[in-house]
Amino acid sequence: DVPIGELVEERALRGFFPRARDLAAGDRTSVTDPAVVSEVQRFRKLERLLRASLRDVRVFRVGKVEVRCYIAGHDARGDICGLVTTAIET
Repeated sequence: DVPIGELVEERALRGFFPRARDLAAGDRTSVTDPAVVSEVQRFRKLERLLRASLRDVRVFRVGKVEVRCYIAGHDARGDICGLVTTAIET
């Protein structure tokens, strides 16, 4: 019996993907660790691709602990497209 406003949250694409310090903290390593640097580059590339391919990109997070994240926007034809991922937050 949780109000819908507490289950659905809209966020900007900017800041959605983890930064180097977030990944390094999670792995208990350094921001200069090659694995962290590589992962950050992959996230930045994905963000650039989404921004270049879609208009009006929005992020919707649905849930509390197991959070479904929908990144969606309009493609060149006006269709809605994007991706879905799941975040586990404890």
